[in-house]
Parts: sequence; structure tokens; C-alpha cells
Amino acid sequence: MLVKLALLNEGEENNQIVTHPFEGWEEKQTGGNKCDPYFGPGHVGIIWLNNRTDNPNKIGLSSFEWIGNYFRIIGSPAHESTEIWWKRLRKKINKMSKKIGRDDNSKPEIFCLENALMKIENALERDINPS
Repeated sequence: MLVKLALLNEGEENNQIVTHPFEGWEEKQTGGNKCDPYFGPGHVGIIWLNNRTDNPNKIGLSSFEWIGNYFRIIGSPAHESTEIWWKRLRKKINKMSKKIGRDDNSKPEIFCLENALMKIENALERDINPS
């Protein structure tokens, strides 16, 4: 297993390939699971796209995720540019989509893009709880 580590210690950058990432380092803070090493709370600049296209007979619930400024309270806020980018993405998705519910009887809360909406309107079943 080859892993590229970004930070070894606070402020110390290292871009070496590490062949045995679970050997030869000292954990300064433990996480919730003592069997897994704790590398910190997560990076506040990462935005995920979960593309749910597993089932061709149903339309999946894809999503963008961002942890936001969850860690601001402990001194690890997101960079201002990340927050600006996220707000622009939300605004663009809002303009390009129509809010719908998880099913025909649910409160509209999901931003549905044009192609997906067309499939739903043509009776493609929605995957209520996609994996």
C-alpha cells in the first residue's frame, strides 16, 4: 500500500511515498476508534460529489457534500475562497434545478437537475435510499 502524506507534524510538510503508513510514527491524539490512526478532523477545503448511478432501473440521489465551517470553533475554519465557491455552487444548482420531494407526497427539498427531472416525469422510479 502506497500513501502520500501531506502533514507529519504541525507545519511540517512531506511529500514522500510511505510504504508502511501504520509504522514509525507517533499518534499525538487518538480518534474514536483506537484500532485506526487519527489524522485529524478532516480537511475543510474538500467538497465531495456522490454520484449515485448504481441502479439503471431507478434514479439515484446524487449529492455534493461539504463539511463547511464545522471546525471553525476549534480554530480550523474553511478558507474564505472555499466558502465563496460553495455559495456559488449552491446558487448555480438552485438556478439550474427544480426542487422536488423524495416521492410525489414529500415536501420539496431535493434540487433535481433537468435531465433527472425529465426521467422522473417519464416514470423512472426514484431510489429512496440509495447506497
